[in-house]
Parts: sequence; structure tokens; C-alpha cells
Amino acid sequence: MREIRLGVPSPAFILAFVALCAAVGGSAYAGVQLGKGSVDPRSLRKQAVTARKLAPGAVTEPKIADGAVTNGKLAVDSVRNSNFAARGIATLVGGLSMAAGQCSLA
Repeated sequence: MREIRLGVPSPAFILAFVALCAAVGGSAYAGVQLGKGSVDPRSLRKQAVTARKLAPGAVTEPKIADGAVTNGKLAVDSVRNSNFAARGIATLVGGLSMAAGQCSLA
């Protein structure tokens, strides 16, 4: 029967193993040290979160705090009447919106 001999690992193998250990160890450390809810708006740079980086359905109405979206935070022409059709809001004219028996001035 043949004897299996293990040779000395190559420098490339050793470097790859060290990189793997660092990547796995770093992720584990971050998971243990940071914890849930550790990233808040103060720790993000301006414009760090863009629409392209968000998953579909990641931002929904229940997740947005009251008063978080104001006229000053909306880009010009970013909200149109067609955006409200699916929500049952009849019209939006100059900040006036009318929905199911309600009328509010934004």
C-alpha cells in the first residue's frame, strides 16, 4: 500500500490561510462587539445610503418615523400625483392632499 506524504505547504497556501482566518475572525469580532442597533444615523456619512444600495421593500411606511420626511428633504419633482394613486390619495396640489375623507395641508 502507498504511504501518503504531506509536504510543506507553499507560501501561497500559508498566505491564503492567514487571509481566511483574518476575514472570518474580523467578521466574528464585529458581530460580537457591535450588536443589534449599533449603527445609527450619527455613524453614517452624508449620502452614504442611496436608493441603489437599498433592497426592494427595505423602506416602508411603518419604518419611517412621523415627521421624518418633510418638504425640505424632498428633491424637486420627486413626488408626483402618480405616486399617490396606488395609496388611494386622490390628488396632491401645492402641498394639499386629499385622501379617504381627510384633507391635510403639508
